[in-house]
Amino acid sequence: MKPTAFFINCARGELVDEAALVQAVKEERVAGAFTDVFCQEPPAPDNPLLALEHVSATPHMASNTVECMRLMAVQAASQIHKVLSGQQPDWPVNRPVL
Repeated sequence: MKPTAFFINCARGELVDEAALVQAVKEERVAGAFTDVFCQEPPAPDNPLLALEHVSATPHMASNTVECMRLMAVQAASQIHKVLSGQQPDWPVNRPVL
């Protein structure tokens, strides 16, 4: 990444080497970082990313809406119904086995 780039992670904390990211920000190899996920959830209060000036950390709450929670409940119920009815679920974790 260029020194003017900002690193953004809103996927999964485990995808990032946090120690390397801390060093990259401190050494100005990147301009900063934005994240709402950490290797340890919730992050420890002494997580070095939280102390860096050019790091913005927010709670991972994008799905925390009434509409999203309702949709997740409906989708879960529909998948349970499919499996109990002898059908294949839409998003199986073990698709190769099915």
